[in-house]
Amino acid sequence: MNTWYADGRREPQKPLLLLLALARVQAGKPRLMAFDEIEEKLQQVIEDFGPNRPPHPEYPFWHLHSEKIWEIPQSHTVPTTKSGSASRKYLRDHKIQGGFSMEAFDLLTADPELLEQAAMILLDDNYPSSIHQDVLDGVGLEIDVTST
Repeated sequence: MNTWYADGRREPQKPLLLLLALARVQAGKPRLMAFDEIEEKLQQVIEDFGPNRPPHPEYPFWHLHSEKIWEIPQSHTVPTTKSGSASRKYLRDHKIQGGFSMEAFDLLTADPELLEQAAMILLDDNYPSSIHQDVLDGVGLEIDVTST
């Protein structure tokens, strides 16, 4: 996964979105979610566990689709800026949906242990172990970090 850096610091917005999406899989929710459905929660976890700057939940939602694990079926209809970003308003107003690729979703749905392993990799790569449980609680993912 390509990770954006600002001022020499890793920006964990994509991992937070993926953790939120993993929580949705764990809860048995549909593969795709509309941006307006996840926007508020994503903004909150970015504020809580991201960089100390105004959150932009549209960035990870949109830019993650350049990775093979995430897709936005309507991406070809979304106007972008010169930098390749999509507007939060457009994503919200047009109910643009995104989510795991079908292949990734099927794997994660079929194997709860794989889902937990993926979550732990995201946590280990982006956060100190001292706040893993806080991040999991924030995204609504139920994993026992003491046994992993």
